[in-house]
Amino acid sequence: MDKLKSFFKKIEIFLVPSPVVGGLVIEDFALQYLELAGKEFLNKNALLRLPPGIVEQGRIKDRTNLIAALKELRKQIREDEEVVNVVLSLPSTIVYVQAFDVPAFAKGDLKETTDLNLRMISPIDFDQAYSGWQRIEDGINNDGRIKFLGAFLQKTIVDEFSDVLKQANFGIATVEFSSLSLIRCLRSSGILSLKDPQVVIHAVSGGINMILTESGSLYFNYFFPWSTADGALTVEGVLKEMDLGLQQMINFYAGRNAVSRVKSVIIVTEQLGDRMSEEINKNHPDLSVKLVPALKASVLLGAAKRGAIRKEDDAEIDLSGPSGFELFREHKILQFGITWKNILTAVFGFILFLFIASLLFVNRLSAMVVSNTFANPADVAAALASLQSQAADFNNLVAANEEARNTSQKYSNVLSGIGASADQLSINIQRVSFNGIGQAGVISGTASSQASALSFKDDLAALPELESLDLPFSSITTGLNGGVSFTINFVLKSLN
Repeated sequence: MDKLKSFFKKIEIFLVPSPVVGGLVIEDFALQYLELAGKEFLNKNALLRLPPGIVEQGRIKDRTNLIAALKELRKQIREDEEVVNVVLSLPSTIVYVQAFDVPAFAKGDLKETTDLNLRMISPIDFDQAYSGWQRIEDGINNDGRIKFLGAFLQKTIVDEFSDVLKQANFGIATVEFSSLSLIRCLRSSGILSLKDPQVVIHAVSGGINMILTESGSLYFNYFFPWSTADGALTVEGVLKEMDLGLQQMINFYAGRNAVSRVKSVIIVTEQLGDRMSEEINKNHPDLSVKLVPALKASVLLGAAKRGAIRKEDDAEIDLSGPSGFELFREHKILQFGITWKNILTAVFGFILFLFIASLLFVNRLSAMVVSNTFANPADVAAALASLQSQAADFNNLVAANEEARNTSQKYSNVLSGIGASADQLSINIQRVSFNGIGQAGVISGTASSQASALSFKDDLAALPELESLDLPFSSITTGLNGGVSFTINFVLKSLN
C-alpha cells in the first residue's frame, strides 16, 4: 500500500510541481531572502539593510519606503515579472503561542476539537486573529492526552504585510514566526533533541528570545528585551538577563511537567557565546550547554527549509490566513493547465510525426509496387482489368450511397412532421422507432398533461405517412411534477 501511495505521489509531483518558495525575514533593520534548491543547497540569497523607522518590532511604520525596499530586494532575486513566493517569518514578539492538550479519544475529529480549544485559549479576540496549530510529536502523556501548540497573530498585521508584499510583486505562501523557523533549522540540522526538553537561547540585537522545546517541537517562547544601565548595554547586563530568562524557563516547564525536566541548553548567537556558556555552567552546573554559531542555525535558513516542503505535506503552524491558501490553489490550477498543455502538445506532435512517417512509407511502398507491377509489359492487360473491376465496384458503392441518401431524406420528412407537431404542443420526444414501410413503430415522450398527449396523437393522424395510430391509456403515466409520459403505436404507411 505504501509503495502504491508513493507511486501516485510521484505522478502528482510530476503533473503538478510545487512552486519555488524562498524564505523572507523582515526585521527592524534588514530584509533577508534565501531560496534553496531542493532542501539543502543554496539557490539564491539577497540582503537589504533598512534605515530606522520603517519597521519596528514586527509592525510596519513606513509603508511607502517598505514597498520601495522590497522592490529593491526583489531586483536582487529575479529580473523578470514573475511573482516571488515566500515563507514570511515575522518576529516572535508579535505572536502569541500556547501549548494545550486534548483527550486521545478526540483523535477521530481532531480539527474540530483543536479549533474549539484554540478559540477558548486565544489571548486576543479570536475573530480578529489568524490562528494555527500543530501537533507536538510524541506528545501523548501517560494520561492519554495529545499535546498541541497553538499560535495567534492579529489579522491587521498579516493583511498589511500581505498587501505590501503584493505591491512589490511578492506572494505569501506561509506566515510563521522566528522561533518556529529557528527550531525547524535546529531540528533538521540534527542539533535539537527529538526526545528531551531543551531551552534555546537566541540572542538578537533587541534582546534574548528564550525558546522552550519538547519532543523536537516548539513548546513555548518568550522575548526578554535588553535592559540598559544609563542608556548603555553592558556585558554584565546581557549575562544577567540571560540567566534570569533561563531560570524562568526552567521553572515554567517544571510547573507544567512533573515527569521530565530541562537538562540541556542551546545557545545561538554571533557574539558573547563563550561568556554565556561560562555563565550557565557556573550558575547551572547540572545543565549541558551547546554553542551553535548563528551562521549554522538561523531564522532565515529555517524559513527557506519550509519553503522547500510541498504545501500539502506541511503540517506546521501557518498564520497566513486566506492569502497562503489562495496562492497555493491558484498555483495548483495554473500548473495543472500548463502541465497538461505540454503533455497534449507532445502527444499530438508525436501522433503527427507518426502520421507523416507512415504516409512517406506508404508512398514509397506504392511506388515500389507500381514499379514492380509494370516492369513486365505482359502484365499491363491484367493490371488494366483489375483497375476496371475496381472502378465498377466503386461505381456500385456510389450508387448505393445515393440510394441511401434518398431514403434518408424521406425518413427525414417523416421525422420533421413528427417534430413540428411536438413543438406546437410542447411535447418532449424521447424515442421514435420504426423498421420500414408497413412495419409497426413507436413514439415515446412526455407532455404537460394528458390532453396535450391526446392532441399530439390527433395531429400525427393527419400525417399521410402514418396510419393505425393508437395511444393506449395504460401507457399514460403521471410524473411527480404533474406531467405525463406516453407511448403512441403506429404503422409506417409510406415515405411519399
